Amino acid sequence: MASNLKYKFYLAKFLTITGKVAEAVNILRDVIQKEKLYAVIIVNDSDLNTKNEIRKMLDDETESVVGEVQQYLDRINSVIVPGSAILSTIRTIEQAFCPRTYISARTILETYK
Repeated sequence: MASNLKYKFYLAKFLTITGKVAEAVNILRDVIQKEKLYAVIIVNDSDLNTKNEIRKMLDDETESVVGEVQQYLDRINSVIVPGSAILSTIRTIEQAFCPRTYISARTILETYK
């Protein structure tokens, strides 16, 4: 599985370098949805991070997962009873969600959802 993601990552790099950025964006989106740490690799890759379309995809993915976690926390906070035993877990999630990044949001979703 990991080698398949690595292959897709390098395919996307090749497509980007050869001017097929739209195709690369779709592949990279799939890659980061399967393995969140590729988002960090993409951000730090000079062949990829200079393309507006790729940066926009990363921003969109970040906005989506951060929004999902925020909605999750808002729903929980709206029904939680003060002094509840679950309150410390909620505060732990909120602390892990700061700063609000793609990685922190994905980690929370993978851990608690």
